[in-house]
Amino acid sequence: MIVTVASLIKPTTTDKVEVLEIDPKSLPSNHPHLAAYYNHIGSLHGQMEQRAKALSYFEKALKIEKQSLPWNDPNLAASYNNIGSVYYNMGEHSKVCSFCKRAVDIGQQTLPPNDSELQKWGRNLDKANNKSSISTCKWNHQFAHRNGMIKLNMKIE
Repeated sequence: MIVTVASLIKPTTTDKVEVLEIDPKSLPSNHPHLAAYYNHIGSLHGQMEQRAKALSYFEKALKIEKQSLPWNDPNLAASYNNIGSVYYNMGEHSKVCSFCKRAVDIGQQTLPPNDSELQKWGRNLDKANNKSSISTCKWNHQFAHRNGMIKLNMKIE
């Protein structure tokens, strides 16, 4: 039996995460569906504020996706964003930028400008840019503003 994330909304114990881990063990280690499971498990750990565990699962998912998906697949972009979000919540803002920028770069090439995920990734990158004291978050603010991803009210370099 396969357990879906939809049946595990708002987990309160790690038991639910353990249930999710049962079925993926039957998949080959580089199977794209395994990456989806790891992303779901990472999301559950993130909801429980278990950031190190969430990061570990998101990194496992990204590793598989890099091997099994095209470089411009939106699922790959989502994994980059997931990792960036964990780093943001951990306060490691210098690491956030590179992951969120990769998500936005992929999304800009493969998704329509008004796509809700692309807009979310752009907002996440913008938040990271505002928090970062280094210039690793440079990205196309004009593109983001033009496509409704951010409201331009900051100085652009």
